[in-house]
Amino acid sequence: MIEALDLEAGELARKAGISIFFADGEALTGAWAESTLRDRRVFLGRALRSLTISLPRYPGDRTPILDRVVPQWVA
Repeated sequence: MIEALDLEAGELARKAGISIFFADGEALTGAWAESTLRDRRVFLGRALRSLTISLPRYPGDRTPILDRVVPQWVA
């Protein structure tokens, strides 16, 4: 039963709109600060269309990972 409820909660979270947060940065900051890791994963899952991480240019490449990450945000 718990597993079924977890699945249902996950589905509801995916269907929930987060557009209100795009208009209000303070609301987003507050929601992020008060959220659990699971909530943050849901937020990111709803806000990101894709996330591309490029490969290192050569073995031992010390390019910071954030310079190799390209998010595509939901519009």
